[in-house]
Amino acid sequence: MEIVYRMEIVQNTLIAIWQKDIQSRFKNGLVTYERQVQGEFYRQLKNSLPEEYEVWIEPVIDLPLFNLLKIKPDIFITHQDKIVGIMEIKFKPWEYVDYHQDLYKLTCLKDVTFKNQSFTLGYKPKSSRWKTQVLSTDNVTYQLADDYLSIYVVFARPDADALTLPAKKEIPTPFLYLYGYIIDENNLKFDFVHTSEIQQNRS
Repeated sequence: MEIVYRMEIVQNTLIAIWQKDIQSRFKNGLVTYERQVQGEFYRQLKNSLPEEYEVWIEPVIDLPLFNLLKIKPDIFITHQDKIVGIMEIKFKPWEYVDYHQDLYKLTCLKDVTFKNQSFTLGYKPKSSRWKTQVLSTDNVTYQLADDYLSIYVVFARPDADALTLPAKKEIPTPFLYLYGYIIDENNLKFDFVHTSEIQQNRS
């Protein structure tokens, strides 16, 4: 029950941030670029989630099995000693976006190989020498929760292929897709699709 409950907290919080805070700030010209949206998600998540959650910007991890070294997912969300959310963001309102590499990273992390692997997300300073620091037993490590949430955020031109993502077969589960586009000068689309809706549409 705890796992389901914390996933609901993360998902509901992200949806509210997307549809309320980020939509409002974009409409008023206060966020325009992807890095600003990333920072806004960080700020709002820190303000909204209970204190036992932590939010990480671009932690560096290695997935050598998939030839992915030093990758930096946009945001990690942790609860106690578990990673409960991994987010990638593509926010380019007037452009087409390439989602393939982001989706590949999210899918690779779902591989059972990483079920019991620990990922170092933070480093308590021990030494000015990196080789010494990286081996410290005090570094902050987390394991993937059994049912952690993959989150993909896309805001692009309305005819971008990335906006058809829920139709792709390779998406990981559970999955939260936050998407949007400019309809016209008076209207914006900020919506979401989650795993249960995707599976229902495919059945």
